[in-house]
Amino acid sequence: MTTHSNLLEILLDVNLFKFSSGEEAPFWTIMGVLIGAVATGGINYLLQNSQFNHNIKMFRLQNLSRELVKEHLEELLNHRTYTDREFTTIRKRIGAFSDDELRVLLVEIGGKRSQNKKGEETWYLKTRETERQNSIKKGYE
Repeated sequence: MTTHSNLLEILLDVNLFKFSSGEEAPFWTIMGVLIGAVATGGINYLLQNSQFNHNIKMFRLQNLSRELVKEHLEELLNHRTYTDREFTTIRKRIGAFSDDELRVLLVEIGGKRSQNKKGEETWYLKTRETERQNSIKKGYE
């Protein structure tokens, strides 16, 4: 315990200055450091929060076309009478993407690839698999 009190006395002796009013400087030194740390932390938090919101907004703007295409693909594959869609039909409806990019988007929305009786590539939603199997049992492809 004496080691800690001796260390504290040494630190206070180093920082012990007298103002004209007789107040001791260590208190004000520590208060200045604390106020500076809190102010710096607050400013950094506000700047980081602003940067984070800006990054989210930019990401959404950059990926807006992909999200809109995904919504359109879901509409196409959720049609009440057509469980399967030929890839050529999907490609005609969505013109701005290559075939591989379009396939990636279909997989991202939960699409599954299959072939019809003619051997053409078709896609359907994984969520409609039971509905599709029922229609196949009735003789529809």
